[in-house]
Amino acid sequence: MSIKEKLYKFKLLEIKDFFTNKGIKLQHSKKQIRKRNSYSFWKNIVDEISPSLRTFERNKVIQKIWKEMDDRRCFHTLTQSVYDLESLALCTEDYDNGYRGEE
Repeated sequence: MSIKEKLYKFKLLEIKDFFTNKGIKLQHSKKQIRKRNSYSFWKNIVDEISPSLRTFERNKVIQKIWKEMDDRRCFHTLTQSVYDLESLALCTEDYDNGYRGEE
């Protein structure tokens, strides 16, 4: 599959493609995602709200925040929107697994 085809397929992903019944599903390496500005942005939000909500409730709230931002075109491009969603998914897993940047 060419890079162009991979990017097109990536742009079609939605919330359900990253937050699955079996945990999160990523398209890029965790190391690569953790270097993104979007990861830092979502990490602050996840760290702030997670102590006061159960995991399921937290995921619903942050998914709703992402959806509202996406609907308002805050990410400017479809590609960036999906990158942010992928970063958000990894932030939730990292919080739940106690990852604090040791890698």
